[in-house]
Amino acid sequence: IVDLAADPTAQFFAFKRGDYVGFKSAKTGKFLQARRRKPHRLGTYSEFWGFWEQFSPSDFLVRGCP
Repeated sequence: IVDLAADPTAQFFAFKRGDYVGFKSAKTGKFLQARRRKPHRLGTYSEFWGFWEQFSPSDFLVRGCP
């Protein structure tokens, strides 16, 4: 895991593993994840960085944006 952002004033720290990034809450120490059950919301539920806590750059692309 490579720490991408170590700003002490940040709400989340960004980490990179291979082609994926993860975001860890500075307040709770839990990773941001996409909730599997409805409603599908982002939240900080897990202290472990697994499949549901990984994001690829394509997850952030919006259709029609360059």
